[in-house]
Amino acid sequence: MIIVEGPDGAGKTTLVKEIVDQFGIAIGERGTKDRDKLWQVTRSDTYKALHNAVDPDSEIQLWDRLFYSEFVYWDLVGRQKPEFNKADRVLIPQLISALQAPLIWCLPPENEVIENTLNEGHQMAGVEENIKKIYQRYRNMLSDRVLIPQQPSIKLMIYDYTGTKLGTTAKTYIFEEIKKYIRVRDLRRNMA
Repeated sequence: MIIVEGPDGAGKTTLVKEIVDQFGIAIGERGTKDRDKLWQVTRSDTYKALHNAVDPDSEIQLWDRLFYSEFVYWDLVGRQKPEFNKADRVLIPQLISALQAPLIWCLPPENEVIENTLNEGHQMAGVEENIKKIYQRYRNMLSDRVLIPQQPSIKLMIYDYTGTKLGTTAKTYIFEEIKKYIRVRDLRRNMA
């Protein structure tokens, strides 16, 4: 399992396409195609993704947002509480860590995200008017040591497609880490 997270307009879709093209990895199939209803399937999709990831006979899947996005968007789209309970918030990051699943956090400069979001067209309800909050929540989540335990526990890579932010991971490094993840997964599969 590979997870790509980040706010709208952060370059996730482009990066996902490049990873799929480079490695032939399937994109995880969401429980709905309606962007405004993704929250209804995020919990079940997350557990489906984890189940798939622990199955040695399954193929690696790439997920364009999953567990983490729920904690950014839930109240901004008018819901009363997140879909994940307290136990999920502890268990899921531990499973992602145990799987050594790459977590790619797309986070270019805020002004890029705002400009891209406003120019992209249809957004999920609540996004355009809350894009600054969304960006801040993704940035702030990086310091949440429950959802994202400290390295090397979770293989977190922060990606800025503009290359302007210090401390970001280059795409070549991300691709190398994905190659390593695929090799390890193939070794485990052959040992099973």
